[in-house]
Amino acid sequence: MAAAALPGPLSSEPASPTQPTRGGLPDGTARTGLRAAAVAATAFAPAAGADYVKISDSFTIHYEQSGTGEIPIVFVPGWTMSTKVYARQLEHFASSERFRAIAYDPRGQGLSTKTVEGHFYQQHGRDLAAFLDRLELSRVVRAGWSYGALDVLSYINQFGAERVKGVVLIDGTPRSSGTDNTAEWVWYRKDDSDGFRQWFTMSPLLDRALCRLSVRR
Repeated sequence: MAAAALPGPLSSEPASPTQPTRGGLPDGTARTGLRAAAVAATAFAPAAGADYVKISDSFTIHYEQSGTGEIPIVFVPGWTMSTKVYARQLEHFASSERFRAIAYDPRGQGLSTKTVEGHFYQQHGRDLAAFLDRLELSRVVRAGWSYGALDVLSYINQFGAERVKGVVLIDGTPRSSGTDNTAEWVWYRKDDSDGFRQWFTMSPLLDRALCRLSVRR
């Protein structure tokens, strides 16, 4: 299929090539963007075109969609993020008669059910399969951003590529860890010798905790 020009996910500010980086990400931009998106994910009510689909008695997925075309593009947000990071994509495809853009909140994120269990990539892949089944979608372009890319790849690993029309990895990698993240297409070093895994996973959690404390005060 012909490539469409897609705007990037929402961010707080453009990255500067002169900014110091950690694991390939500009320190200030990555940290500020994660903090802003984490707050936004809990602050917004459902948008126009939003809906819910029941996956099981204990799990419901929130999603938003735009466009009326025959080619579905399912956008998967990254860790802790929601459909709001794809606001520009949904706006971009709003009048499309070729594509149907769908963004959803994975379990525990955004307005989907806050489940106690299931927060690992194999289950996220199964959730994606169930979501597509409920919406009766086939031959889908799957677009995953950040950790959402691993959700997409988990689906393919478990269910194959028969129902896959295309795959888009946005700031994502085929594997999460490797020996050297400066020479391999991976996020982290297995030994975390550069401290990136610790920084990337703990910083958003600390940011959210501090935001909640500030609101309570």
